[in-house]
Amino acid sequence: MIEMTSTKSGDQTLKIENYYIHSKYNPVREAEQFAAKNFEQGKIHILLGHGLGYYTEAFKQHSDNTDLIIMEPIEQFSHDENVHYIDNEEAIKKIVSKYINKVCDINIITIPNYEKFFLELKEIVIKVVQDQLEILKIFENTINNQTNLWQENFIRNLSFLHKDYDIHSLYQTCELPIVIASGGPSLDKQIPLMKKYRDQFILIAAGSTITSLVKHGLEPDYVIVMDGKLNNYKLFEDLQLKRAKLIYGLVTHFKIRETYPQQCFHYFTSECLGLENAYNQFTKHEPLYLAGGGSVSSYALSFARYISSGPVTFVGQDLAYTNGISHAQSSKKIFKISDAFKKSQGLFETVGYNGENVLTSHSFLAMKHVIETILENFKYTETIFNSTEAGLNIDGIENLKFQHFIEQYIAESNEEKELQLENYIRNENILQGLSNEIDNLNIALRILNDSRTLLFSTKSSTKFSVSVLKKLDNNDLKINEAIKDSLINISAQIIMLKYNKIEDFTFLSEKEQYEAIYNKNMGIIEDLISLIQLCKNYMKEAIHFINEGSWGYYGKSR
Repeated sequence: MIEMTSTKSGDQTLKIENYYIHSKYNPVREAEQFAAKNFEQGKIHILLGHGLGYYTEAFKQHSDNTDLIIMEPIEQFSHDENVHYIDNEEAIKKIVSKYINKVCDINIITIPNYEKFFLELKEIVIKVVQDQLEILKIFENTINNQTNLWQENFIRNLSFLHKDYDIHSLYQTCELPIVIASGGPSLDKQIPLMKKYRDQFILIAAGSTITSLVKHGLEPDYVIVMDGKLNNYKLFEDLQLKRAKLIYGLVTHFKIRETYPQQCFHYFTSECLGLENAYNQFTKHEPLYLAGGGSVSSYALSFARYISSGPVTFVGQDLAYTNGISHAQSSKKIFKISDAFKKSQGLFETVGYNGENVLTSHSFLAMKHVIETILENFKYTETIFNSTEAGLNIDGIENLKFQHFIEQYIAESNEEKELQLENYIRNENILQGLSNEIDNLNIALRILNDSRTLLFSTKSSTKFSVSVLKKLDNNDLKINEAIKDSLINISAQIIMLKYNKIEDFTFLSEKEQYEAIYNKNMGIIEDLISLIQLCKNYMKEAIHFINEGSWGYYGKSR
């Protein structure tokens, strides 16, 4: 029973089943004391409970709306601005994924006595937040570890654009049902049906899954790739393909495109954010993005919906270590899951596709999260299915046995129409763009070297002079202008993010502040100089490849 009564201070208070949620004497003062005790500077605060709003208002005095998330499990108290009603795990997930989008410290606070009624919801909030932070850590580590690789691949892949097509050419061209094949342990189960009805659907291989399909005599219509690492290319080296078209993200390892024998189409991935203007300058066209991230299967889903509004289903999309193995039996990557692997990777069990417990990881949860986010942004998902028949559920689409998918959709399918393709990208535009880019980077290098010399001249000081700071600021503006819309934008942004995490020097002495600022600025300058020199080499390689058909010295060993 919920009741509201007046207090001695004249304010209203709230009581649930004889437990006071706010003070029966002075709820405003109590809330201020509660906030002062529980607020932690620099953290995002999740306040579980709003009640009559006293605690919310008190926390707002210490923070702004960007670091305060209010969740309320009692609907009648959730109608105030910025208060989010929660009654189940799905509602909590939506709030957490919306507001927690970077790795940070979280402080979860339950207002007095709410735990007596909503302990289970609190535990769900804690779990969802922990899962979200693990997912974000995986994404952050991927970015930090692979940015330079993406940078190189993007530049080298420019060498092929005049031979290829972007995927605009394929928009809504597909009339057959689509099967997206991923390489999970359950893929083998669907191979017999795929072989039997192969000519009656479009088959998309998600990345390295192509090796499993080819091993069974199943060549896909499309293979979609986005992995930038060399070992991904190794999986494609010995494939003999006759029909499969390559759909490659521009950060894919350049050797895959270089050696691929069939038609190729390129697209932009989330890793290319910030390179749109550079692409436009080189190609005189706008890039086409496919939504995705974390797994090539997410890009495969976006691609499938881009080329068709008809039925689509996943097979082999376990997102789990089904039957204690990592991949399909036909995969080159397969290995058994040992106890040591479970421990080192932090594997855990959760409820799966068929209601049973399945072994999974935070990396798989991250992939699942991306796919579900893509599905949320589709206008309709009624004809998108999951026919994996094992592993994790994918929320937002129906589970449908592959046999039933065939019976309902493949038996009715028509013949596929012939594609009409044209490439508007000219190699002279790419060559001119690369030449201009090198000129701009040379300007940036001269300015960076000037800043480095200027910084070094102050090394014996204990503080920066006004004139030095003014010159450094002026150089920063010139550098930003020189590399604005540049091909080095991906890595340059990561360098700036890396050093800009070190911001609060106020607690240091004057000499310590000087040294910290000196080291930060010198670190940025040295890293940018190294980046520019490296990327200039990649650009010279790309020019050499377009003109001569082979990489120069720098590309021979890669």
